[in-house]
This record gives sequence, C-alpha cells and structure tokens, in this order.
Amino acid sequence: MLTVLPNLVNPNVRLHPSGRNNEIIIKESGDDSKIKELAIQDVPTSVFAFELDFCPAAAKDKSRYQQLSCYVNPDDGSGVNKSCDFVVVFKYKSKLKVLLGELKSDDIRDAKKQLKNSELFLKYLISLAKTFHDVTETTVEFRHLVLNTKRRPMEKGPIGKTARSNWHVDLGFLHIKPNAHKKAVIKFFDMPT
Repeated sequence: MLTVLPNLVNPNVRLHPSGRNNEIIIKESGDDSKIKELAIQDVPTSVFAFELDFCPAAAKDKSRYQQLSCYVNPDDGSGVNKSCDFVVVFKYKSKLKVLLGELKSDDIRDAKKQLKNSELFLKYLISLAKTFHDVTETTVEFRHLVLNTKRRPMEKGPIGKTARSNWHVDLGFLHIKPNAHKKAVIKFFDMPT
C-alpha cells in the first residue's frame, strides 16, 4: 500500500520529509488561524504524507482544490466538502496506519466532519489501490487527530462533555503552542500512533 498510494495522489499535494530534522511542513492559510505553520520533525523516511487542505500558489488552480471531489455539489453544507489539513500513512508494528490531522486554533466544532470525510476519501483511495493495483493489505487503522492551541478542548466551549460519545473512537487531541510567528514544532512520535 505504501508503494501504491503515492502514485494515486496528485504530486502537487505531497509532503516530502526534508532538512536536517527530516520534517514535513503543514501551512494554514486562514486569516484568523493561531497556527500558520506546523513542522513535524523526525519523520521516518518510509512515511507517505500529503495535504488535503492544499492551497496552490497559482490563482487558476485554486478552484481545483477547493473540495475533495468536483462531482460533489459545492453548495452542500452537510460536511461532504470538508477535509482535514494533512494525512500521514505509515507502518507501525507491522500495521498500516492512517493518521488524519486537523489544525485548530480555538473552535473545534467542524473538526469531526473534516476528519470523517477525509477518512471516507482515504478509504476510497485504498479501494482504488486494492482494485487496480492488486494490493492485498486488508487491515488499515485510522486515527483522527486534532492539533489545537487549547489545552482541554472537550471541557469548555460549545462542544461540551456530552458530545464526547459522538466523536470517532480513535480521536486524539494534541496541544501545540505556537511561537510569536504562529509557528509550532512537534516530533513525529509525539502524535498518537
């Protein structure tokens, strides 16, 4: 699977580990974002990572990446056009893991839809790999991760404690503290695997 998925995903959205810290950089373009850039360091070379919230530099390409599929009605507000910020696919203890990550400043309400829709999209890519590339890997574990600036997002705010049961079982929260330039750094294995 790790050899096939990179060929299925558009090369423009891939995140390649680089630099002396072997890091991938996720950028957030929202004006009100408290996290403009997240560096994930010490990424193993066997990891495949890409953005689902890609914003191309060329204005003519922006509409191509505004939703996961151009066949879905862009005006549908149910969540079918939502996606998370990044995806990391890797093997850990001989299991294929897919980590779906979403950067959030304070308001985490949309995170559930973004992560769930991204998981459905990844399941579609995996089914393409199995159907057209004879991939036989059957067990894939998904992890949803919200990286946010609040320490305890489930205790306060509009989502409340009662909403906990409505969240995906494999949801994790990771508190990140951006610097004055709205940049943050974490290590790969700081994220739940």
